[in-house]
Amino acid sequence: MEPPKLSRAVAGIVQKALDDANISLREVCRQTGISPTTLHARLKGYRPFQLDEIELIAQLVDIDVAELMRLAVTSAAA
Repeated sequence: MEPPKLSRAVAGIVQKALDDANISLREVCRQTGISPTTLHARLKGYRPFQLDEIELIAQLVDIDVAELMRLAVTSAAA
């Protein structure tokens, strides 16, 4: 079953934000406490991000949570 469109969009926006900030997945796990297995599943869109995880990652890459979600919603609507 295909992951929901918004979950895929959030995963894509989070991945882009991490890439743009040049932050490794290992560093994300270390600084947020998200396990590598969970982060992988979230970024692949297999499981949706929890809001607190998005907040932690947004802080890590210095992006406002509302802006990150706006980008995801815009991307999902396209």
